[in-house]
Amino acid sequence: MAQRSGKGCAAAVGWPQFTKKTGGLTLCLLAITSLWVGCTTVQVRESREASTGAEPGEAVTVIFYSTSGSEARSAEKKLGGCIARAIRKAHPFVQMVPADEFRRTAFPDLDSEAVPRSPESLTLLLNSPVFLERIAPLRLRYLVLVGGITTEQHYKQDSPIWCGGGMGAAGCLGVAIWDKNSRAGAFILDIKRASVAGEVRVTASGHPWIAALLIYPIGLPAFTESRACGELGEAVAKFIASSNRPEP
Repeated sequence: MAQRSGKGCAAAVGWPQFTKKTGGLTLCLLAITSLWVGCTTVQVRESREASTGAEPGEAVTVIFYSTSGSEARSAEKKLGGCIARAIRKAHPFVQMVPADEFRRTAFPDLDSEAVPRSPESLTLLLNSPVFLERIAPLRLRYLVLVGGITTEQHYKQDSPIWCGGGMGAAGCLGVAIWDKNSRAGAFILDIKRASVAGEVRVTASGHPWIAALLIYPIGLPAFTESRACGELGEAVAKFIASSNRPEP
């Protein structure tokens, strides 16, 4: 199993103007959050079952393997877009088949909500002559099944930011820091060889924070979803390009 990691930081937003009145407290807040600057750490893991490669004219399609519905379609569009952009950049001779076109071609008698989506179901279909005959006109080489989830966990149940007002003035004070993790994965089927090629998994973790300094909000986000999506696309494109065989 191959593994690599990386780290990136986001830019600050809503930064207040530094003055003598607010400067000291600003420095205190920045000191507290200096170790949690909205950076995103990424880990990529690859599990290979067979050697890979692609020829001119062959195609790839990306489908979301979780539940159907509007959220699944949105996730499929985002993750599929990241992978499609990376594949087009790395393999301009490879065609991308839209997910809906694949579903209409492979399962013409089924409603979009009823088509098989799980890696287990689609892997079994690689042994079906009817399935392979239906998708033959698409010239598919790889069927990439993707999924992902983002979770957030705050360090305290109650809000660490306090607000108040009186005598014609109001303001807030405090710092909120939390964990944010995005996980995305791609299960890759080799249609030409009717076998499982392997799997790629990406985890992006960050610690976004926001601080209130009287009437000035400051903070740094952690764009874990976009990092996970981009890294997954690059990892899948690299996986397809590699001709390495799995380690014994």
